[in-house]
Amino acid sequence: MKLEKSFQAKHIAKFTKNITPESVNAVNADYQSTLAAPIHPEAKLALEDPKPISHPKSYKEIGYAPKAIGDLSSGRYMYKPYHQKPQAQSRYAPNPIYGWATIANHALFHAAGLGNHVEDVSMVKHKGQWYNVHKFKPDVQSQWDLRFDPSERLPNPHTISKINVMDFLTGNADRHEANIMYGENDDTNELDPLAIDHDRSFQYRTKGDGAKLFPQNLSSYHTPSWRPQSEMRKTSDATAKWFLENEKNLHDTFDKHVQAINDERIKDHVNANFKERMKYLHDSFSGYQNLLNSGQMDKGAIDRRNPFHPEYQSIIALPIRRKAKKDALPNT
Repeated sequence: MKLEKSFQAKHIAKFTKNITPESVNAVNADYQSTLAAPIHPEAKLALEDPKPISHPKSYKEIGYAPKAIGDLSSGRYMYKPYHQKPQAQSRYAPNPIYGWATIANHALFHAAGLGNHVEDVSMVKHKGQWYNVHKFKPDVQSQWDLRFDPSERLPNPHTISKINVMDFLTGNADRHEANIMYGENDDTNELDPLAIDHDRSFQYRTKGDGAKLFPQNLSSYHTPSWRPQSEMRKTSDATAKWFLENEKNLHDTFDKHVQAINDERIKDHVNANFKERMKYLHDSFSGYQNLLNSGQMDKGAIDRRNPFHPEYQSIIALPIRRKAKKDALPNT
């Protein structure tokens, strides 16, 4: 994916056009910044003394959200306004919590032991405005760029499984081929996944919000026809164990970050849906593990109680999706 070279202070200033009083008032960025990862000193200094990689004649956008990208000696960085207003094209994400969602996701991935599989993002304040600062990981490419044949070159199935659980938990509405990156894992000869771009999570609004544990574009890497059923079970078992071991960390981390949402309607909506999905995952994974340990059911019956099984999802996850749509906050 070609990156626009628009890393100059004058372009950063144009971000203010995408910031509204409503978006600023919705979230307490000063509070969440105390929970965010520390920013690299050079990335902060660059706002005062930019070192552009080119001098574009006009500011450009890449995708829906405004952003500026530049190369520094410590790596490539991307700056996005923390309080960006919801994009007109994004009817699935009308609530102005984009910057909050990015930082909260980063913290949740780390709380779940997946810190190496989520983009490096922090916060910085410049001339009274908060920005999310993303540091690009070197030597990774998107699924779109790689265009790999999954029957020949697999991403690590355990990590893909966990990323999809995180997408379900946060209602990520924007996981697609360009928002999952891959690097080389020389030890296993597998592609090592990296989850990026979590602006449109925590909306819990409609069918695009990760209501299924496995969004369509990633499901084939967990349950392809050519993968043995026994290997699928190993991935499911490992994911269930991982979630149950980390659910307290997820609860505690979320509870800290949700306090940064000032808008009580949005806070209550996000809190209720996150907790409901946590309960669903706990009940599903603990029930599945109990069945595995009991030895009282045949493997076929146990598979149908596997939270990743399509039959199980159609029965259990569908009501969650319907409830999220029913309870969704109206556009403001």
